[in-house]
Amino acid sequence: MIDNSTSPRPCVCIAIAGTILAVGNYMNGGTKRGRADGFKINALLKLESTKLQKVMEDEEENIEETAVGMNTMLDLISHQCWKADEHIKDRLLSELSCLKQASKIDLKDVQAKVKKLSSDIVRLDGNYKRVVETTKDIDVSENRAMQTVLLLLLILEESIH
Repeated sequence: MIDNSTSPRPCVCIAIAGTILAVGNYMNGGTKRGRADGFKINALLKLESTKLQKVMEDEEENIEETAVGMNTMLDLISHQCWKADEHIKDRLLSELSCLKQASKIDLKDVQAKVKKLSSDIVRLDGNYKRVVETTKDIDVSENRAMQTVLLLLLILEESIH
């Protein structure tokens, strides 16, 4: 279940996933599936279609008023999340607002840029090794410009590796 007593608050998605896991473990209590450490992402697709067992009329007194009338796991989990954090909807919308922009990113374009950066790094590494090889016998103790170039090359080497 969501624990809103701790600070700072966890990511809403993680808190919801924790609630889903806790409810699933509770409902599967007493079975080998009742002590799960996680769940597969496709289980989320089943929340709306998983019906809750109807509560017997004489047991309804023992059940929280708001839980009566819930039909699916999604209803129950939504209720538990809202009960723990009345502002969960706003927090979730805020945290997921970047998804609209992220969905516009072309994965092939990102892959192409990463590939180019990788080849640039290999090329720079080769250039660096050639410069180091050709300057290893030069006395730079009196040449301030060469000292600066070598210092920059050392910095470049550290950033590449």
